[in-house]
Amino acid sequence: MHHGFIRSHPRCAVPLLCSHLSRAQLGYSHCRVYVRRPAGLSRIRCIRPGTRSHHRHHTSARGHRCSHLVDFPHGALHQQSTGAHEPHGGSPVPPILIKLWEERYGVDVIHIWGMTETSPIGTVARPPSGVSGEARWNYRISQGRFPASMEYRVVNDGEVVASTDRNQGEIQVRGNWVTASYYHSPADVEGGLAHTFRGDNIDDALEKFTPDGWLRTGDVGSVTKDGFLTIEDRARDVIRSGGEWIYSVQLENLIMESSRVVEAAVIGYSDEKWGERPLAVTVLHAHVEPNRDTAEILRDGLREKLPSWMLPEYWTFVDSIDKTSVDKFDKKDLRKHLADGDFEVIKLRGPGEK
Repeated sequence: MHHGFIRSHPRCAVPLLCSHLSRAQLGYSHCRVYVRRPAGLSRIRCIRPGTRSHHRHHTSARGHRCSHLVDFPHGALHQQSTGAHEPHGGSPVPPILIKLWEERYGVDVIHIWGMTETSPIGTVARPPSGVSGEARWNYRISQGRFPASMEYRVVNDGEVVASTDRNQGEIQVRGNWVTASYYHSPADVEGGLAHTFRGDNIDDALEKFTPDGWLRTGDVGSVTKDGFLTIEDRARDVIRSGGEWIYSVQLENLIMESSRVVEAAVIGYSDEKWGERPLAVTVLHAHVEPNRDTAEILRDGLREKLPSWMLPEYWTFVDSIDKTSVDKFDKKDLRKHLADGDFEVIKLRGPGEK
């Protein structure tokens, strides 16, 4: 996703890029969305983070972390809907954000899934013609349908499982425009000009491909009988607790529904009894106290939507969460901060504890 600019669009005059805003301010996930210029609007200002303008106007955003602030008159965005479609990739958009943009502004946020190795689009989440209600919504929040030209399968513990929404595992793909191997450059051999990258030795990454020619995407999810993909998490981010899988993305989306929370990332935390439990690394609004009571309140807010064994008992409150160059949570850095003892972890009662 491109950050830091405003440009024209054939259907909408102004694209607005927002990142991790509270529910009261349209949502809380990084997502570029197009909105029509409201009638009578004479000026649009884009403020880049880190500039003097950003610091001068930061308090007007009530302390929220923004990729950009766009200067609209109060309530102007509510004046008319756009009928626009906005594709989104990189990470799933929280369902509440999809719903807000459709209901308030008539913008359909369309999930697109893929990667460089799939050239790059794999699926597009457009509901089948004629569906409505809950069925249409389930299609909307999926990652979309595979094209006929791309084969797919779901693999759990080395076994290929049937395509149903109940069977989850690693998504593997192959096809004419899917990478079958990585190029081996003479420069990446030991001692060559490109034999290291960011301090690590370069290899052919053979583990990314199966012996029978499938690309291992590293995404964990399911595929319905009619070929619609739902991604639950990255394989490396799944929390394995007592033999069960806990998806970090699911917890993050639910935690960020709270009006107390600016953003939250979930990583695994070593636990003697369960092996691993979720740790919620959370940024709170300025008026919320970062203490045990707040952690209890946030966890209680999840009880209606999750079984008790999935509720995080480990919490840490931070000023900000590390991001990658494409504005995703940098969980590698978060794990390093945890290993280095940088987090003050609050421990609540866990599963089975009294």
